[in-house]
Amino acid sequence: MPKQAIKIEEFYEKYKDVNFKFLSYYKFTFTYRGFTSDGEEVKVDVGGIAEYIYKNRVCVSDTYNIEKLQPYQGESDSVTFYDFQFYI
Repeated sequence: MPKQAIKIEEFYEKYKDVNFKFLSYYKFTFTYRGFTSDGEEVKVDVGGIAEYIYKNRVCVSDTYNIEKLQPYQGESDSVTFYDFQFYI
Protein backbone atom coordinates (compact mmCIF):
# COMPACT_ATOMS: atom_id res chain seq x y z
CA MET A 1 0.00 0.00 0.00
CA PRO A 2 1.51 3.40 -0.97
CA LYS A 3 2.13 5.97 1.71
CA GLN A 4 -0.18 8.96 1.84
CA ALA A 5 1.48 12.31 1.10
CA ILE A 6 0.52 14.97 3.64
CA LYS A 7 1.39 18.62 4.22
CA ILE A 8 4.38 19.60 6.33
CA GLU A 9 2.13 21.13 9.00
CA GLU A 10 0.14 17.90 9.30
CA PHE A 11 3.31 15.83 9.64
CA TYR A 12 4.73 18.15 12.32
CA GLU A 13 1.46 18.02 14.26
CA LYS A 14 1.08 14.26 13.95
CA TYR A 15 4.61 13.52 15.20
CA LYS A 16 5.20 16.42 17.60
CA ASP A 17 5.51 14.04 20.57
CA VAL A 18 8.08 11.73 18.96
CA ASN A 19 11.65 11.84 20.26
CA PHE A 20 14.17 11.47 17.44
CA LYS A 21 17.74 10.19 17.62
CA PHE A 22 20.47 10.56 15.03
CA LEU A 23 20.52 7.64 12.61
CA SER A 24 22.84 8.51 9.70
CA TYR A 25 24.49 11.17 7.59
CA TYR A 26 24.80 11.09 3.78
CA LYS A 27 25.42 13.85 1.24
CA PHE A 28 24.59 16.86 3.44
CA THR A 29 21.56 15.17 5.01
CA PHE A 30 21.20 14.08 8.62
CA THR A 31 18.57 11.38 9.14
CA TYR A 32 16.88 10.97 12.51
CA ARG A 33 14.58 8.16 13.63
CA GLY A 34 11.96 7.92 16.32
CA PHE A 35 8.97 5.83 17.29
CA THR A 36 5.44 6.81 18.26
CA SER A 37 3.84 5.46 21.43
CA ASP A 38 2.15 2.88 19.16
CA GLY A 39 5.52 1.68 17.82
CA GLU A 40 5.25 3.35 14.40
CA GLU A 41 8.70 4.17 12.98
CA VAL A 42 9.22 7.78 11.85
CA LYS A 43 12.25 9.09 9.95
CA VAL A 44 13.04 12.72 9.14
CA ASP A 45 15.77 14.36 7.07
CA VAL A 46 17.50 17.57 8.13
CA GLY A 47 19.97 19.70 6.21
CA GLY A 48 20.19 18.87 2.55
CA ILE A 49 22.31 21.91 1.70
CA ALA A 50 25.99 22.25 2.59
CA GLU A 51 25.48 25.70 4.13
CA TYR A 52 22.83 24.39 6.53
CA ILE A 53 24.61 21.35 7.91
CA TYR A 54 27.42 23.30 9.56
CA LYS A 55 24.84 24.87 11.88
CA ASN A 56 23.75 21.49 13.22
CA ARG A 57 25.21 20.00 16.37
CA VAL A 58 24.73 16.23 16.48
CA CYS A 59 25.09 13.95 19.45
CA VAL A 60 24.12 10.31 19.02
CA SER A 61 22.82 10.00 22.57
CA ASP A 62 20.64 13.14 22.49
CA THR A 63 16.97 13.14 21.52
CA TYR A 64 15.28 15.91 19.57
CA ASN A 65 11.68 16.82 18.81
CA ILE A 66 10.43 17.69 15.36
CA GLU A 67 10.26 21.43 16.10
CA LYS A 68 13.93 21.48 17.07
CA LEU A 69 15.00 19.51 13.99
CA GLN A 70 12.92 21.39 11.38
CA PRO A 71 13.11 18.59 8.77
CA TYR A 72 12.50 19.19 5.08
CA GLN A 73 11.21 15.68 4.49
CA GLY A 74 10.00 12.75 6.48
CA GLU A 75 8.17 9.48 6.41
CA SER A 76 6.47 7.06 8.71
CA ASP A 77 4.98 3.65 8.17
CA SER A 78 1.83 5.32 6.79
CA VAL A 79 2.57 8.87 5.56
CA THR A 80 5.25 10.98 3.91
CA PHE A 81 5.95 14.67 3.38
CA TYR A 82 8.38 16.82 1.44
CA ASP A 83 8.75 20.58 1.84
CA PHE A 84 8.90 21.83 -1.74
CA GLN A 85 9.61 25.38 -0.47
CA PHE A 86 12.74 24.25 1.36
CA TYR A 87 15.22 25.18 -1.38
CA ILE A 88 13.61 28.51 -2.27
